[in-house]
Amino acid sequence: MILIKKFLKKNKISQYIPEHLNYSLYLLPFWKTGTVILFLNILTILLGLVNPYITKLVIDKVYVNKDVKLFVTLLFIGGILFILNNFILALINYLKISMQTKIKYNLTMKVFNKLQLLPYSYFQDSSSGGNLYRFNYDIESSSALISDVFPQLIQLVFRIAAVLAVIFYLNWKLALCALILMPLFFYVTFYLNRRVKKKYEESVEINQKTFISLQDILTHIPLIKAFGKERYRRREYMKILIKSIRVNLDLKKWQAIVSNINLVSSRLFLLIIFLYGIYQIIKGEITLGSLIAIGMYLNQLSGFQGNVSNLCQLVSIGFVSCERLDSILNSESDETEKKDAIVLKKFKGKIDFKNVSFNYTEEKQILKKLNFSIDEGSCIGLVGHSGCGKTTIISLLLKFYRPSGGEIILDGYNIHNIEKKSFYDHIGVALQNSYLWNDTIGNNIKFGKNNATEEEVIEAAKIACIDEFIDKLPDGYKTFIGENACKISEGQRQRISIARAVIKKPSILILDEALSSVDAGTEDKIINNIKDFLKESTVIIISHRLSTMKKVDLIYFFMSPERIDVGTYEEILNNNTDYQNYLNLPGTER
Repeated sequence: MILIKKFLKKNKISQYIPEHLNYSLYLLPFWKTGTVILFLNILTILLGLVNPYITKLVIDKVYVNKDVKLFVTLLFIGGILFILNNFILALINYLKISMQTKIKYNLTMKVFNKLQLLPYSYFQDSSSGGNLYRFNYDIESSSALISDVFPQLIQLVFRIAAVLAVIFYLNWKLALCALILMPLFFYVTFYLNRRVKKKYEESVEINQKTFISLQDILTHIPLIKAFGKERYRRREYMKILIKSIRVNLDLKKWQAIVSNINLVSSRLFLLIIFLYGIYQIIKGEITLGSLIAIGMYLNQLSGFQGNVSNLCQLVSIGFVSCERLDSILNSESDETEKKDAIVLKKFKGKIDFKNVSFNYTEEKQILKKLNFSIDEGSCIGLVGHSGCGKTTIISLLLKFYRPSGGEIILDGYNIHNIEKKSFYDHIGVALQNSYLWNDTIGNNIKFGKNNATEEEVIEAAKIACIDEFIDKLPDGYKTFIGENACKISEGQRQRISIARAVIKKPSILILDEALSSVDAGTEDKIINNIKDFLKESTVIIISHRLSTMKKVDLIYFFMSPERIDVGTYEEILNNNTDYQNYLNLPGTER
């Protein structure tokens, strides 16, 4: 292992080994299987050494002495060894596939769990298509690297040593000649594959872009059709697809070049050895049978050159994928749960923002030492111009981000000191974008409470005024709504989202533009239902509708990043000219 590390370091390979993808971490649970595979590989190597020697005996003993009995014996032994060798190879292949599948599972779960721990900002800065591509391609390549490279390397070293030992036994001069020439030919293979690594990187990147482009098209079909952009998107996809084909063809060209150079160099290697062997036959220093046997052994060595080439390609592909996976595993995780995190069985719903500051970029301050309080059990409305910070307030309250200054207090505790499960168990959220699963209506509502009964699901649907629509469907609550809920309207999606939020009877309910696609009459019913159903809960509503703000207890109007004006609808309307001007804006609904 020390020699391997020195080799990797000397040839600048070790810099590409990601620290998070620790090989021992994944191979250790399968050391028994790995040991069996290694033992069986060594056995096949030893069996492979027998046939050339049998050939030598056939030429030097059977042919010269006309010994039929020895010929039959050697033929029987060769046949048995052939069957045994193929059986062992099949067993090795099964064990390798089994081990690689399990390693792939472990690696998949490691990356998936890491993604779950990454902050919300990571997903805003990355594409879902890129992350999916890592799951589809990079994990496969990385697991192949982890399961195959080092076992193959050990097997390769042992096989070369065993073959050379036999050749030394048969003729030390030819063995010494082969030993001198081998490093030169192997270095040619290694050098060429190092040059191809950049081609692998380009191929992976362009294939990922092609995958992302296709995913974007498929998820935006309604938009493309609504704007009549089918031809435009087809041209754009063809451009990136053609570029992908060119890059991959270039990679295949280089692979073919490397393969042909390896083939020529291996044949040249054999030719040199055979010429020297013929010279020794002429001098009487070696028999014809020994030379043919040595030629067969050397042919195995030239085959090793192809194995080395394949190994280098596997390493190149695997390390590219490992680097890409490591970009996820190296990403800074969301805040870790504290060991002494506070567990709250029930929230009262008292919220305090104390000197809270936050900014997405250094240029623009969204919140600056902002102070306000929301009383427990109140129904309040957050109002303000677009981009003033309403959704930011909600994101901070949901712990999507951490304030750059100040703290958010819930029932007297900093929200970042409260255990996550107990925190989210008592918060219900319905957003403007509903984020529904490609599942049944009932299961989408149950997402808010996994163990909800059928009665609770129906009750939540009634509160959200979606029950009548569901009852008219042939499959009722078992109706599948399609990808991105494409089979139902936006208003229906929002009402299912609200049902999902209220089913857990949260202590704090947040509706962030969650009624924007619902008509005023239905909205009025939903708000009344929520206030009756969640009498003791704190309800926070973000809306541009004047009719909605008339129903809340207090309005919180954003004046600036550091100031919020609080009062009843009449107080804000009569005393705040900025709010009066806001109501006169074209985007504000009556």
